[in-house]
Amino acid sequence: MSKPKPPAKPKEKKPPHRFKPGQSGNPAGRPKGIPNKFTVEVKSLVEEALKAAGEAAQADDVSLQGLSPGAAYLAKQAQDNPAAFISLVRMLMPAKLDVDVTVMNREMIDLLSYRRDQVAKMRDITPEDDE
Repeated sequence: MSKPKPPAKPKEKKPPHRFKPGQSGNPAGRPKGIPNKFTVEVKSLVEEALKAAGEAAQADDVSLQGLSPGAAYLAKQAQDNPAAFISLVRMLMPAKLDVDVTVMNREMIDLLSYRRDQVAKMRDITPEDDE
């Protein structure tokens, strides 16, 4: 014979939340859109490293001397390591491009089609797959 179960305790109600929807627990905190100090510092370090690498690339390659140091470094990477460079470009390119074609001239439409085809080649898809 089994023992009878004790009656279940009624669940206690949780106290109401202290903050209203959309209200912060720290109203004096960092405003939206302001990056934290670590992000700002890391971006600054990346910019410094990019500049130094670009200056080194410009010293090695005369054809890069007309570019900014950052652009020179990226151009050198595009030559030396195209797969990584294309990967970077793919991350920066929008997956879809919504454009109002009624206000464009034929040259702009041709240019956008050409760019779309280039991105499609990078992503190993055909333009027909995109339609």
